[in-house]
Amino acid sequence: MIAIRPLFLGLAATIVTACSASTPAPDPVTPTPIPTPSAASSAAQGAPSDKDKGKDAAKEAKKDGDDGKEEKREPPKPPFGGEDPGVKTKLAGKSVWAYWPEYGVGLRELDHVDGSHAFLQQFASKETFSVALAFTHPADKASVKKGDLVLATVVTGGVCGRVTEVKDDVAKVSFLWGGTPDSRNFDTNEVIKLEGKIAFGEPVMRKDGEEWKLGTYVYGDGKTAWIASAMMNDDAKVPAADVHAVDAAKARKKGDKVIACEYGFGGCVEVAIKGPKNDELAYEVEYPEGWGGDKKDPVVIDVCKMMSAPAASKKK
Repeated sequence: MIAIRPLFLGLAATIVTACSASTPAPDPVTPTPIPTPSAASSAAQGAPSDKDKGKDAAKEAKKDGDDGKEEKREPPKPPFGGEDPGVKTKLAGKSVWAYWPEYGVGLRELDHVDGSHAFLQQFASKETFSVALAFTHPADKASVKKGDLVLATVVTGGVCGRVTEVKDDVAKVSFLWGGTPDSRNFDTNEVIKLEGKIAFGEPVMRKDGEEWKLGTYVYGDGKTAWIASAMMNDDAKVPAADVHAVDAAKARKKGDKVIACEYGFGGCVEVAIKGPKNDELAYEVEYPEGWGGDKKDPVVIDVCKMMSAPAASKKK
């Protein structure tokens, strides 16, 4: 028995070797690409952190080729077709508020100022682009307290939020990200206090024929107002008298009539308030007459996307 065992083991090894040689190697398996998360799934995970957005942007800035060099981006579309009202706003510091049609009004990194233009850093790139100084605003320290509405920048765009705490010039701001409540800390020079008036960064509405349109105030010279669109990515230059401030900070109660703007409505319509939502960052409203949505689902509108209906007949 002891002599047979080595013979048996040698035979087994020979058989395994022969089988391996006669069996063709499997074809290499190409990994299935991981699908890009949808906007809805991204929103469910909360707003990306500054660290995460930096990593994602760095990946996007690379070419698909093997050289690993940064891809040169096309400069973004200039505001208002490249128009320059010729205003020379004084800017200082590393950041500045500016209107960029691709993302709306938000805080950008300032590279330098030349004449009547500010040169800003493209997001996650070494390239710069210029914006007329008239469409920028200094990143001044804001005097805010708990409960105030503010404009803050998340990733690249401005969001309407509410201050929940202020400590050592740092404001904790609650906001809606894809309809889901989120929060983040901002230095007080990284927010604009929203006071329901005609000023840079404030939400406004204007009448276009019989339709109301929502926007963000960018610049005005007393006769004309330059408005960044909040919904359809089409900025507008309109008579200043046609622009109405949005009283976003106003506390509302059931039955109050408001002009509310929502993609699902196809624009802005008059509706009635049902009640506050998400710590009064939004309100649920009645379904507008003639709207074809599912009435089982609540309609919740951001406070910065509605104004009191009576204000529609008043010039602000």
